[in-house]
Amino acid sequence: DIYTPSSITDQSFRVNDHPYAGLLKVQANRILFQPDKNFRSQHFIDLGVLGPSARAAETQTWFHRLTRDPIPQGWHHQVHTKVIVNYGNFFEKRMFNLLDRVESLVGGGIFLGTLKSGLDVTVKGRLGLLQPYFISPFADKILAAELFSELHFMYLINNGVLSTKNRAGVPVVDESFVNNEQSKFTTGIRLRFHSLQGYYAITR
Repeated sequence: DIYTPSSITDQSFRVNDHPYAGLLKVQANRILFQPDKNFRSQHFIDLGVLGPSARAAETQTWFHRLTRDPIPQGWHHQVHTKVIVNYGNFFEKRMFNLLDRVESLVGGGIFLGTLKSGLDVTVKGRLGLLQPYFISPFADKILAAELFSELHFMYLINNGVLSTKNRAGVPVVDESFVNNEQSKFTTGIRLRFHSLQGYYAITR
């Protein structure tokens, strides 16, 4: 993941803007499916590094040169190195289903660690020729096509990207500026044919 402030042509340190930051991580997860209870749970752990060791400055600069876009000018203000260890536990349950063509679900979870700690609550809706939600996605399903939407509300106890310092030791964001309440709405389409699947989504 690569984060930049609202202006990448400003060479100065932008107070109370999103800091330059690079995040490189791997994730291991385990999903438990319980189709008889219309329920599934997921446990995951993220391991990685935030800061210069993620090599985000070099990656973004190379890509902008390749695409002839403006070169980011503020990477010397990026956040300092931080080891990322994060654990999460998330569950989902079906609330409504009509003929396996219309479905609604609710979910919730917690995440703890050096990247983010907090709570997540979600509501999901699905419409179309649905792939069963509470069995493994690798199970047989020749054709599926659906419209989907997801509303997430998150409350953060800490945000490891914003609650940090830059390489000069200066806090990147004033603590009073950090918004601990976040929400996002995603809508899109998901298609599957035999073992191939893909989706297109927009998040706000």
